[in-house]
Amino acid sequence: MTLNYDKLILDALPSAFLEETVTLLFEVYRKAHAATLEDFPSQLVPTRCGMERYFMLERDWPMLAKKHGLAMNFQPNANGGWNHVEIGNTDIVLTQKKVRDPEELVPKAIFRETLAQGNEEQLTLFPTEEPITSAPLAAESRVFVMLLHGYAEGQRERPSFAHLVVPNQGCTAYLARLDLFAHCQAHTLEAGSDLEVIVPTTAPTIKKKAEEGTNT
Repeated sequence: MTLNYDKLILDALPSAFLEETVTLLFEVYRKAHAATLEDFPSQLVPTRCGMERYFMLERDWPMLAKKHGLAMNFQPNANGGWNHVEIGNTDIVLTQKKVRDPEELVPKAIFRETLAQGNEEQLTLFPTEEPITSAPLAAESRVFVMLLHGYAEGQRERPSFAHLVVPNQGCTAYLARLDLFAHCQAHTLEAGSDLEVIVPTTAPTIKKKAEEGTNT
């Protein structure tokens, strides 16, 4: 049987955490853009805005995770020169990355490929003709999920998309995808919540090929 990644993600992560992650993205994009415009010359705004956004999200997202009962940890990259935050539980581990569009492949990184080692195995663990299952995974078989987010051309002050994606073992393709804007809007309407989820109408520019370096 093939693992239902969408259901596993929704079962593993509280709906309120997903909704508040969307809200946090809008806040971080707005604050990072405003802070950069105030303090830096225009020539430095693109690069500096990306750095501000990254560090604000790496600082605030773990606090949101803890609020909703999820574990968080800061892990070094392979050469120990950089730390990234990992969020999750016994079923799932999350990291985040800004990309130019939802289909873009993230740059190669040893820590991502290490975290993704179990993903494709979970997909092919059982014969594909059997029914889909969402049974919990063992702690050592957590699914690696990335929060991909980004902005439309010329609109650094707000995100235009936020997707949860499951990469394959080499992070060269995505096995599953959940559009957080669409999901949170639908969930909010269904639950009758007062939370407003803003869904941008401007689509980002599409660039399929992954590029090395920092996307700002």
